[in-house]
Amino acid sequence: MRTSLLFAATAVLGTLMACTPPGEGDPGPRVSDLSTESHTDLIDRAALLSDAQDPSAAPMGEALDLRGAGAGYLLQAFDGETLTEGADEMPRSYSNYLAAVAGVIAVDVTTALVIAPPAIAVGVAADGTLVQTAPNVWEATNTVDLLGTPVTTHLTVAWVGVGWLSEMRLSSDDVSEQLWFDGFVSNDGQVGWWDFYENGTDLAGVVEWTSDGVDGQFGYGATKGDNAGDVVVYASLDGVGSVSVYDASADELVWVAVNEDQSGSVRLLDFNGGVEACWDTAYLDAPCPQ
Repeated sequence: MRTSLLFAATAVLGTLMACTPPGEGDPGPRVSDLSTESHTDLIDRAALLSDAQDPSAAPMGEALDLRGAGAGYLLQAFDGETLTEGADEMPRSYSNYLAAVAGVIAVDVTTALVIAPPAIAVGVAADGTLVQTAPNVWEATNTVDLLGTPVTTHLTVAWVGVGWLSEMRLSSDDVSEQLWFDGFVSNDGQVGWWDFYENGTDLAGVVEWTSDGVDGQFGYGATKGDNAGDVVVYASLDGVGSVSVYDASADELVWVAVNEDQSGSVRLLDFNGGVEACWDTAYLDAPCPQ
């Protein structure tokens, strides 16, 4: 299972250099600043932004409730913990289920490396206060310790009529507000994305999500480097929880899926000859449904 999609703060903090800050008098992020290309195929970005207006043209709106913006926006929905509950009590003879548990844990470890730094930055901002800086534009500025490096984060949020644009910039002693990530969240908080950058300009990875409070899909993927095209998706749909990883270079999809009755299936390239394996409601190895 190939999951090293490392577009986290290590790349950003390791390459901080002088760059051009937002233009003087710029009221905030604009609709045209955002990419409309989806990299996980979970959402239709262009459709979401079709009726959006720049902050200066949009009808007057309210500041985004950061704590109520949803798990995707806060980068808090990325783990498979619920799929592996009770695994410590499983006899070792339950090989298919235990392989699934190992697969989920492996993905979760990489996901934590990728998602934790931006999640910390967003979480600190959400615990702070948004201050209005222009019509339909608000900002929260905080000092955060990321991977042992103190930086100042600048989260700017702009109402665009159908939701909010957001961008997170970093400042240090040598850098003035370099772009780290930007994105969008719909007015109901159910759909959105973050795009992550290296050097303030190079798109390195994306996070995309859709959730109605019951069902949801949360995915992230790399867009450059050896892992370009790789995608990880955590999903809960119609009672089925799953974690899947698409390896673009090998054109292979591996997954763990757990049904509401706790039966499920797993496909890992290094288990069972790469063939799907299943278990029943008692976690016992079982034939896969035809």
